[in-house]
Amino acid sequence: MVKTSLLFWRSQARCMSWRLT
Repeated sequence: MVKTSLLFWRSQARCMSWRLT
C-alpha cells in the first residue's frame, strides 16, 4: 500500500514540477 502511494505521489510530483516550470 505504501509503495503504491509513493510511486503515485512521485509520478504526480514530477508532472507538477514539469507543469510549474
